[in-house]
This record gives sequence, C-alpha cells and structure tokens, in this order.
Amino acid sequence: MTQSASTSECGDPVEPEALVRAGCAAADRGHIREALRLFGAAALHGDGAAQLNLGNTYMQLGRRSDAVEAFGAARAAGEPGAAYSLGRALEDLGQVDAAFEAYQQAWSEGDAKGAIGASWILGDRGNRIESFELLRAAVGRGSDLAAGVLGVRLWEEERAREAEGLLVRALNLYPPTRPPLAEMYLEQGRAAEALAVLRQGTQALEVECFLPMGNLLYEVADNCEAAEAAYRMGLSLGDANCRLNLALLLRATHREQEGLALLLAAVEAGDELARKHMEME
Repeated sequence: MTQSASTSECGDPVEPEALVRAGCAAADRGHIREALRLFGAAALHGDGAAQLNLGNTYMQLGRRSDAVEAFGAARAAGEPGAAYSLGRALEDLGQVDAAFEAYQQAWSEGDAKGAIGASWILGDRGNRIESFELLRAAVGRGSDLAAGVLGVRLWEEERAREAEGLLVRALNLYPPTRPPLAEMYLEQGRAAEALAVLRQGTQALEVECFLPMGNLLYEVADNCEAAEAAYRMGLSLGDANCRLNLALLLRATHREQEGLALLLAAVEAGDELARKHMEME
C-alpha cells in the first residue's frame, strides 16, 4: 500500500498520515474492512494518499465504482499513480474511452504503466502501429515493464527476433515473458535454456509457466511423471488450460477413466480444444 509522506511543520505526523499508516498496517495483516475504515477516515481530510489507498482497497473488494470515485479524488489531489489506477478501474467497468484518457494522463506524468494501458486499448482498437510506438517510447524512457510487454507482443504477433533482448530484460519483473522466451529458445534448439527459464518461473509459482513446462517435459524431455506434476500444479493455481493437457497425458499413460473425467470437465468448462478432442473420438 502507498503511504503519504506529509508531515506537520514541527515534524510530527498529521492525523491523515497516521490513519493511512494504520490502514496500511491493517491491510498488510489482511484486515481489509479495518483498512477501508481507516483510509476512509483519512480521505475525509482530503489526503491524496488516503484516497489512493481507499481506491486500492475498493478494488480488492470488487467495488469498482467506489474505486473510480476514490481514484478520481486522488488524481484531483495530484497523488502520483492515481491516474493509472483510475484508468484501470474505468477499464474494468467497460468505460474504455475514459480509461484511455486516464492512461494518457498517467503517461504524460511519466508513469510508464499509463503508456502500457493506453497501448493495450490502441491495440484492441486495431491501431497496432500507434500501440507499438507507445510501448517503444516507454521502453526508451527506461521502463523494463514496457520492454516485457513489447517483447511478448513482438514474439506472439511477429515472431520477431528482437523480442529476445526485451523479454530477458523483463524476465524477473513480468511473468508472461517466460513462456514466449522459452518457446523462442526451443525453436532455436536451446532446450536446456528453455527449461531453465520455465523452471525459474515454476519455482516462483508463476502460474503462466506450468503449462509450457509440462508441455516441454512431456513432448521434449519425455518425462511423463514430471509433466503430470507440472500440469497438476498449474491447474491447482488456476490455469484451467492445464486440464486438457493433463487429461490427454493420463489417457496416453493408460489411465483412461481419470483422463476422460478431466476431459469432460474441460468440455463443461467451455474449453473449445477439449470439445474438438471429444468430437474427434
């Protein structure tokens, strides 16, 4: 949570800062309702950090409309990071034009996350060149996060070799960089490096890494036991795409009943690939 750094002239914390500090402590302990109360009390004094933290807490609770109001107040108070947070809440509410405006303001204030948010919207609107130019501008200003986003897109959309340096730059900052980097390494015959990249991600419990790790272990290393463990862990962490791959592995290793049950569960969950597998039988 962000804390205000404002103090009174004599050096003692003013009341809103003390409330924000207490709210952050409550949030760190998982006492979200108490944090909400404390941030709300501080926000009554017009404290920008309190409004920003209040908005973040509303986001945790799924109260997007309340978050928009709090982030808007934080932005009006000139709180750093408020414009980007406002854009994120607005985008969640489907108010894309307003979100884009907030992201642009964040970027104009030097927040690279604003450039990233605006670039996604531009890409969704079909303005691909402008989207990439915005990312490149953020990378040029030193944003490793923007480098990761740009690297992922360059690889997934163009198979561009320049993506490698960008992906490596953001490897420990942006988890989605690991699967495309591993895929690139595999295409170059660098299986050991691909495995190392994914292993680092699975050790950090980055959910994006378990499916490609399982695929590599199964299809390249021919290690069914380790692949199964990777698929199961990915599924437990919330990657539903692991269900189909696990089902196919189980059926291939003569555990037909369990595999078929997982395949049916994938179909029921709306997995189109799983449905196609069922139709082919």
